[in-house]
Amino acid sequence: MNFTEYQVSSTFESEEMVMVHHRFNDFENLYKILRNNYEGIIIARLPEKNLLKNDTALINNRKIQLSTWLKALASHKDIKNDLMFD
Repeated sequence: MNFTEYQVSSTFESEEMVMVHHRFNDFENLYKILRNNYEGIIIARLPEKNLLKNDTALINNRKIQLSTWLKALASHKDIKNDLMFD
């Protein structure tokens, strides 16, 4: 079975950096949880999941899109303070 893991790093106010690795389905699960927990808030959609291609260009493009998506979540006034992210 072949899958891609995406490295996610975050720096906190204390300047502590945390780095984790996630598969695309982890982001899909987070998206579903956020949609359920924040029904009145529009949550940007994730990039498409392409099961047929696993090429470098697709992966690099998805990295950029996931980074943009995560930055939008991290800057949202309600979501960024959710205890789920502690």
